Amino acid sequence: MNRATQFAIVVFCVSLTVYALTLCPTIFWEDSAAFAAAAHTLGIPHSPGFPIYILLGRIFSFFPAQNPAWSVNFMSAFWGSASLALLYLLLIKLLKRRLIPDLSDYLISATFVLFFGFTTSFWSQTFRAEVYTLNLFFTISLVFLLWKWSESKEAEPEQSKRYFLLFAFLWGLGAANHSLLVISLAPAFLIFILASQPKFLLKVYNLSSAIFFGILGITPYLFLLIRSQQNPALNWGKPDTWANLWKVITKSSTWNGSLNISHVDLWNNLVQIIQFLSSDLLLPVLVLAILGAVILFQQGRRIWILLTGVFFCNILIVTWAAEFSIRNLDLLGYLLPALLVLTLFAASGMKWIFDLARNRFPLFQPRPVASAAATILIILPAYQLVRNYSSSDYSQNNFVYAYGKNILEQVPTGSVIIAADDNTLTPLWYLTLVEKHRPDVTALAWSALDNLDYLKMVKHQHFVLKIPAGLEKSSWVEQFARMNPQIPLYLQYVELPQRLERHLLPQKLLLKYYPDPTVYPPSRLSDQLNFLNSLFSDLKSGPRLDPITKEHYGDCFFNWGAYFDRHSFPEQSFLNFDRAIQLDSTNDRYYTMLGKAFLKSGRADLARKFFEAALELNPYRDENQRYLSLCQDSLNRSQEQTLP
Repeated sequence: MNRATQFAIVVFCVSLTVYALTLCPTIFWEDSAAFAAAAHTLGIPHSPGFPIYILLGRIFSFFPAQNPAWSVNFMSAFWGSASLALLYLLLIKLLKRRLIPDLSDYLISATFVLFFGFTTSFWSQTFRAEVYTLNLFFTISLVFLLWKWSESKEAEPEQSKRYFLLFAFLWGLGAANHSLLVISLAPAFLIFILASQPKFLLKVYNLSSAIFFGILGITPYLFLLIRSQQNPALNWGKPDTWANLWKVITKSSTWNGSLNISHVDLWNNLVQIIQFLSSDLLLPVLVLAILGAVILFQQGRRIWILLTGVFFCNILIVTWAAEFSIRNLDLLGYLLPALLVLTLFAASGMKWIFDLARNRFPLFQPRPVASAAATILIILPAYQLVRNYSSSDYSQNNFVYAYGKNILEQVPTGSVIIAADDNTLTPLWYLTLVEKHRPDVTALAWSALDNLDYLKMVKHQHFVLKIPAGLEKSSWVEQFARMNPQIPLYLQYVELPQRLERHLLPQKLLLKYYPDPTVYPPSRLSDQLNFLNSLFSDLKSGPRLDPITKEHYGDCFFNWGAYFDRHSFPEQSFLNFDRAIQLDSTNDRYYTMLGKAFLKSGRADLARKFFEAALELNPYRDENQRYLSLCQDSLNRSQEQTLP
């Protein structure tokens, strides 16, 4: 075993130990709970299905763990550390200027790889079940294989072709994990191939072989078709036919709408990306990255083309496709390839500085001196480790698990819960399907009640339920209640027609449906307020809330504020609005919505203060600026009317 491999193993072990210590002990919000549930049940989560991740997650689910979710969370940590080990080998190859690297090369590589591994963006993908560390492993593998193909195409043409066919196969496998992130890098790969060997793909054998192995790589998507026909507990999109499979893979018929490019502010998104990168990598490292990019352009033009292409393709797809929010951990996962490239450039810049010092300063020539200087660089990953450990430590985070159990314990046997958001739906999936906690309870997705494929799936899995179809959502709820009068029905709060809200009364975290219109009894109001008081007190006095938990419970209290406002309880309404802001004071949405409420009620003076606060928190949200203008117009008109 050579020294580079030994160092790579050390990088793997050190990083995996840190990630395991900070791993979430159970399910986390959003897709994490869905992936944990899908891995253990061999089910199909949301589009595009993620077959490779689910199949690998099933393998990891066999490992003994404290609970079923932990083993799937650990898979993210494992692939994160495997990505760092592979990145280390890639960086050693990039820095090597001699036949045998010296110790300083190994130390510089270890420094920058661990520095990258302890950034917020990377670390945030290792503590929960998610696809982004596995996607990065595929990305690094693809870069490595293309580079090997380029270098060996003249000296070892047959071996070079094997590298390329393996590249094509892994590209397909990567697309079966996260199709958007892998396919978006295709222009960078194609430009590199043309720059390295312009006529390579013009040869029929090379092109046909690459297409064959690429298609072979994406065949795991057939798992969705086969598994869906077996009607698993999770069968999102029901891809049991070729047409439905295509819809699931391409998201061409999603149940939550589709992205409209006209709604994307590209310039503002680019500015925010630069801010994210600067915050994560630190200014000195960014300066080194710029220096390294220049040096690499001069010394290794082809690898520079490949890395720069990956960087810009990644930035462009993130700018277009990601939801920009400091609470969106998926955004950080999307940015990992760009951060990876900057890390490689920064290490190249540091290597150039070391070589310059060797050439210019005699005292730097002895190998021990250079190695000692390189060892000092360990300050970089150590600083990142200390800087981000507290915010990345989820080892005591049980908020999602407790939230899901709290909801299930509030409903009687055989209940149906219509969940309005994924943060409620996916924990209920996990608890009822994997841990078999309250398996008598059925969780339905509010967003999909008007989707026929989804309703067919529900009808097949819950044959005792009578399922209406072809109705808009609020009418669906009313019809379902009439068709299933014996089933206790609960909803999360969403803005509903008044005719439906008259059938709903609060019951802790949910609203209970009653067949007849009801009047809000004082005792029910008192019970609900006592519950919300207790919940808020527990959240404020309990363990530190992570940003996603703050946002979730902030939304919860804000929704109750909106509910009380619609039912003419202004005191309770603003009490819960205030609680939302106390829990998540940096959420500009709350200030915007409160500003709208005051503007609608004619209080432009108060509305302006809230819009100004929202704009200060998020200067990239144009609607706050528009509402500020409306406030000023309203105030000007009022002033004109009061003038004699």
